[in-house]
Amino acid sequence: PTSPPWELPTSSPASRTVKRGRSTTYTITVTPTGGLSGATSFSLTSGPGNTSYTFAPTSVGSGSSTLTVGTTNITAKGTHTLVITGTNGSLNKTVSVTLKVQ
Repeated sequence: PTSPPWELPTSSPASRTVKRGRSTTYTITVTPTGGLSGATSFSLTSGPGNTSYTFAPTSVGSGSSTLTVGTTNITAKGTHTLVITGTNGSLNKTVSVTLKVQ
C-alpha cells in the first residue's frame, strides 16, 4: 500500500501519566507532503474503556490538533496504548501513544 502523503509524527508528548478522574492532553501535528490537499480528520481507534476522548479541532489541513483524554474513577489502572488514526480521503495513517492511569 502507498504511504499517505503527510506526516503524522508521534504525538507530543508520546506518553502521559494521569490519576483516575482527571484528564490529560496530547498534541498531534499534520505536515502535508507531496501536494496533499484537504483536511485530515482524527479518531481514536483503540483505548481503555470508561474514558472520554475529544479532538480539537477534529480535522486540520496543516497544523495541530489537541486530543484530550478524560478518565473516570473506574478507568482501569495501568498502562494503555491509544491508537490515533488520521484520515484524509481514502488514506489513513496511525500513531500510538501511551496513557498511564494511576
